[in-house]
Amino acid sequence: MALAFYLLKPRSTGLKLVELHGSTMGTSYTIKLVFPDDQTYMEPKEAQKMAEDIFEDINDKMSTYIPGSELSLFNRYLSTKPLEASKDLQAVLNASLKVSSLSNGAFDPTIGPLVNLWGFGPSARPDKVPSLNEIKAMQKKVGWQKLKVTTSSGKIQKKQKDLDVDLSAIAKGFAVDQVFLKLKENKNLNGLYVEVGGEIRVFGRNHRHLWWRIGINKPSTQVAIQEIVELAGGVSMATSGSYRNYFEEDGKRYSHTIHPKTGKPIDHKLVSVSVVHQSCMVADALATAIMVLGPQQGADFSKKNGLKIYMLIKTQSGYTVQTEGGFERLIKKKGS
Repeated sequence: MALAFYLLKPRSTGLKLVELHGSTMGTSYTIKLVFPDDQTYMEPKEAQKMAEDIFEDINDKMSTYIPGSELSLFNRYLSTKPLEASKDLQAVLNASLKVSSLSNGAFDPTIGPLVNLWGFGPSARPDKVPSLNEIKAMQKKVGWQKLKVTTSSGKIQKKQKDLDVDLSAIAKGFAVDQVFLKLKENKNLNGLYVEVGGEIRVFGRNHRHLWWRIGINKPSTQVAIQEIVELAGGVSMATSGSYRNYFEEDGKRYSHTIHPKTGKPIDHKLVSVSVVHQSCMVADALATAIMVLGPQQGADFSKKNGLKIYMLIKTQSGYTVQTEGGFERLIKKKGS
């Protein structure tokens, strides 16, 4: 795991910036801490170890790539009897089920068998696109209603013994929240930025006394900025897109985002959605749900639930932007 940290002291602002970088959960992370220049601040190595310990703990609980993780063991637990679970796993499963219910199953944490069938899970991609019979067989193993969390007893339960849970669309957001809340305990902080794989939560202002400025990427395999968004007040932003993680066969592109009801990769014009929410965990799951729903249903869902979202929708001539919930007020105007 490659780690790095930087300490910058801007002369004119009276603030210092501690910037940390590393890798976790199959992706990268960046953490920025802003302190008054005349205050005692957290040592970079201390902050980095604190974050790394949290990331490692969450991985050990929720990774489907680690055979001995708590989630992997639960997936191999072929029984419908309740099983004791950690508070963190209970919390993420509970949040998953709430978003599943809210989105009428567009977000489904039991999508694992279909994700694996299409080659986007821990197993290798199949030599060919799955047949309709293979898809239907795997769909029988999917259904968020077949999963139960009983926080009063601290147990989780499968209602179907071969249920397989995949938390990749919510665990990174949870990790951001946990690191954010832990680092924010430092009372000397002027600002805080925590990002894992593009999921972000911020507090206060950056080291230039400005609101945190977050880039929304253009739908391209190359890194380029479509829009700059200004965030403040402890909020989060999560983005889901279909333009980077995919495979092609016979000229057709297959996205990693699987629709639970069809059992197939999504096939609509929405290529990217960003969601602003207080919780990064919830924003992460909601972004996936809206990505599954598509532009029209996604917009209707957002309006119904009062969500701030930014959608990039493919057109014949390029892309069009649609926002809901006042998201447009967060966009930094060019030249300002």
